[in-house]
Amino acid sequence: MKIFLLVPFLATPLLSACDQLPFASPAQAAPPQSNQAQAAPSVQAPAADPRPRWLSDPSSEYPSSSFVTGVGSAHNEEMAGDKARAEVSKYFGVKIAAETKSYMRETSMGKASSTEKDVSDEVKSFTYQLIEGAEIAKYWKDSDGIVYALATLERAPTIKKLEGKLEEIDREFASDSELLAKTEGKFSRLKYALNMVKLSISRKEFNKMYRILSPEGKGKPGPDSKEVLSQARKAVKAITVRVVASGENPTSVAAQFVDDLTGRGLKAVAGD
Repeated sequence: MKIFLLVPFLATPLLSACDQLPFASPAQAAPPQSNQAQAAPSVQAPAADPRPRWLSDPSSEYPSSSFVTGVGSAHNEEMAGDKARAEVSKYFGVKIAAETKSYMRETSMGKASSTEKDVSDEVKSFTYQLIEGAEIAKYWKDSDGIVYALATLERAPTIKKLEGKLEEIDREFASDSELLAKTEGKFSRLKYALNMVKLSISRKEFNKMYRILSPEGKGKPGPDSKEVLSQARKAVKAITVRVVASGENPTSVAAQFVDDLTGRGLKAVAGD
C-alpha cells in the first residue's frame, strides 16, 4: 500500500505520556470502641474521641495558608500514604479540555485530540513531580486496624517550581515567535506556529495551578502574546494538507490520516 501526502508536513514532537495519576477518596473514619481506643502518636485528642484532630481538620496543625494537605486510609501505611498523596493531587484539579476546544473552534479545525493529549500529558507529568514532594507527616491506626495517613505539601517551594516552569514556557514561546517572524514559506513557519499554540495552552494550565497555590490567589503575568499568537494561528490556518492513499482500503487509511493531522491542529482533507 502507498500513501502520499500532497504537501510536506512538519510535526511538532509529542511529549511522552505520563501514567495517570491515581485518585482515591479516603474512607470515612469509623468510631473506635472506647475500650480499644489507641492514642494518636503526636496529637492529644479529647478523651471522648481518641481520633486525632487532623483526620477531620488537617489545617489545625498544618495551616492551609502554607500547606496543601490530603488524608488517605488503607490497611497498611504504604497504601494509606499513596492515597493521601492522591488526595493532594486532586487539589490541583487539572482540566484542559475547555481551553483546547476553545482554540480549535477559533481556528475551525475540529478535533483537538492530539493537542489536548500533549498538554494533558505534560501537565500530569509535572503535577506528578510536584506530588512527589509531598511528605507523610502523620499516621494513625484505629481499633479496626485501618491506617490513616496525612500528606502535606508546602506551598512556597511548590510555587517556586511553577514559577520556573512558567518562565521556561515564556522563553520558548518568545524564541519561536522570533523564528516565526524571520521565517518565510508557509510550511517552514508551520512548526513554530503549532508549538506556539500548544505553549499558550500549556501556560494557561500551569498558571491555573500557580493561582491555586498562590496566597494572593493570582496567576503569574506573562509577556503580551495576543498579537503574536494571532499570527501563529493564521500561519496554521493558511495550510491545508490533502491526503491521498492507494492500495488496500485507501478511503479508510486516508480518513485515519486526516483525523490524526486534524488532531494536531492542521486542516486536512482526503481525496485527489
